Amino acid sequence: MLISKSAGTRVVKLALFIVVTATIAAEPVSFTSFDIPGATSYFVPGINDEGLVTGSWLTADGSEVGFTRFPDGRISTPILDPNDNSGLTVLRAINDEGVIAGFYGANVSHGFLLTEGKFRTMDFPGAVSTALRGINNLGDVSGTYSIVDLNADEFGFIIPRRGPAISFKLPDPTATGIVVGGINDLRQLVGYFTDATSTLVGFLRQPSGQFVSVIVPEAASTAVYGINDCGIVVGVWGDGSTAHGFYGRPGNLHSFDLPGAAATFAHGINNEGRIVGRYATPDGVPHAFVSGRLAAASCL
Repeated sequence: MLISKSAGTRVVKLALFIVVTATIAAEPVSFTSFDIPGATSYFVPGINDEGLVTGSWLTADGSEVGFTRFPDGRISTPILDPNDNSGLTVLRAINDEGVIAGFYGANVSHGFLLTEGKFRTMDFPGAVSTALRGINNLGDVSGTYSIVDLNADEFGFIIPRRGPAISFKLPDPTATGIVVGGINDLRQLVGYFTDATSTLVGFLRQPSGQFVSVIVPEAASTAVYGINDCGIVVGVWGDGSTAHGFYGRPGNLHSFDLPGAAATFAHGINNEGRIVGRYATPDGVPHAFVSGRLAAASCL
């Protein structure tokens, strides 16, 4: 392992990538569907242990705006960063204190934290573009950034609540487009990348810096978006024609499709074992969902 330090940023490189394939076991998942009038698509990656959900939706004119959904079903939207003049404000994660992490900007992206209605910009030090996609209950945040161009998915990062920022790259030099998603209280984080065959591959990064591939056997693509505090990951796998949700641990993943859905996308999970995401019905209409508690995915 090679570690270098400069300007308060710790850069970690590890030449180790453990590959773990997954076993698939179908399991029914109960869920509650919800919709926002006028939405043409959803991305629903955030849920905390209080059941507060956060995400984004596309409007008819192509703008992307944020929303929060309360446990009683009330929805607050649109949520827009006041510095966003491009119509792209993306909410990606929420912790138990109600702090939301996200990013804005169609060209130059900037990360932000949203606390009690107030936005605070948070970019990786020295980055020209930052996409903030995760926050844990300790206040650590995760995501990706770029120092070369406006593509924010060049390096992964963790910015701890205290201490120097941590930057990292994938150990596979042929891999491209690292996308870092959720982070839990152990500083395990998840995401996905594109390998040399142009296939999406999911990963789990351990606090030590070790990468573990998360791959659904026979899948055309695997992407991991969220993780809870007991290490249960959630994501989406594609079979070449449609999408399916999954949850579990590397090597023991469970695939699921929502009843009546033509495609299922799992994007987030809390410690109670509730999953959030989106799905499409056979007529192509998009919907967002919150699942019931899954005992096999619960930390409680």
